[in-house]
Amino acid sequence: EEPASEECEGEDCPVEPKVQQKFTVYAGVDVYYKNSVFELTGEASDLKTGLSEPLDMRWSLISGPSGGKVIFSKAKCLVPSFAAYCKTEISATKDGVYKIRLKVSNPKKISSYDDVALVWDTTAPILKEVKKIPTPGNDPNPTVVINSTAINAVKPVYNRFGYITYGGACAGHDVSAKDGNNAIELLKLDDGAYDDCTIQAQDMAGNFSNVLKISK
Repeated sequence: EEPASEECEGEDCPVEPKVQQKFTVYAGVDVYYKNSVFELTGEASDLKTGLSEPLDMRWSLISGPSGGKVIFSKAKCLVPSFAAYCKTEISATKDGVYKIRLKVSNPKKISSYDDVALVWDTTAPILKEVKKIPTPGNDPNPTVVINSTAINAVKPVYNRFGYITYGGACAGHDVSAKDGNNAIELLKLDDGAYDDCTIQAQDMAGNFSNVLKISK
């Protein structure tokens, strides 16, 4: 008959090997819309294993438009431990969609990465009036139709739209516009003549359109 097993104590207990798991890497939000240099901060952490080891954190370009390049102010960070950060400034040389990767490795060659998309767009939208408001008229909420181009100057389109601002004595219900024709309904107007109403659009990368004067 085998002797009954005894519970071990202290140094007599065998040490179970610690399983090394891939750590968490966060390069940023899924998509960035930019037209000038911006700052990106990547993170790495390993809350499960509790390891504390030096990390090699590297930014790189995975894909982009033909001839386009991404410029990193700091492409590599060597950090002393987990819960680490790698900050860099980023710009691109050509309009287009870029795939950027942050890869993090430890001395044991365990690595993980995270990708973000950069929509680099320096093309300003263009607004044109295609249907004027009839004048004279008596509609307190008149509608003007404008045509917008280059709000989606960079393809593929990520459900992009432009923000609308109004100037002068007019305001409108609509606060966004897409490429193509947009029917813009103005808010209630009092009787009178209006000659200073304007509309301007800004795309998601921050480019401003021309200031369009509404004919009325």
